[in-house]
Amino acid sequence: MRQTDVYAVELTQYRGDGDLRVLVPRIHGEVATAAKSPSGRRATQRTTRADMDTVIQTRLASETRRIATAVLDHAAATGRLEGGTAKYPSMSVYYPVAGRQVPIWTLSLYDNPAKEELAFSFGSITHHLGLEGAAAFAESLPAVPELAKKLEAQREKGYKGWPSVSLSAIAAEPGAVEGILAAIQQLMDGQEASPDRL
Repeated sequence: MRQTDVYAVELTQYRGDGDLRVLVPRIHGEVATAAKSPSGRRATQRTTRADMDTVIQTRLASETRRIATAVLDHAAATGRLEGGTAKYPSMSVYYPVAGRQVPIWTLSLYDNPAKEELAFSFGSITHHLGLEGAAAFAESLPAVPELAKKLEAQREKGYKGWPSVSLSAIAAEPGAVEGILAAIQQLMDGQEASPDRL
């Protein structure tokens, strides 16, 4: 046994009308790796908040640093952070929306070339909340030109993709990060589950 992976499986049950019952499995990533494989591949490791903070403090300019820290702090206080497994540091956030844990965004701190971006998981939002819920969330996001153009394309495609915005574009619009956090809070506070998602 050269390599051992440990996974946790969570089953969430949703009940509909009558006897309708849906079980949704969710696998939580690799928890431990006993040894490297003979091929020399490195073991997959998840990005931690400390990893993100190190890159934020050492590489980002003051305003983009403030934005990255603000979104991560908001997520830590109201959602659930999950580290990515890519070669660059990244974290995704699941927020409690309509009784479910819904992935809303991923913050990626790319290495080569160096760039930082916030990507919104509209495919997942649409899946969990329906097209109307995704459209309402898109409309509530601040008018950052780089993001607005991508949201318009998503509207035409039925909100299925990952529109992203650079942290520098958010920094260029006063109050944009506060607007993003307010839109997420509104989503958590008032979004009703779509009937066809039960």
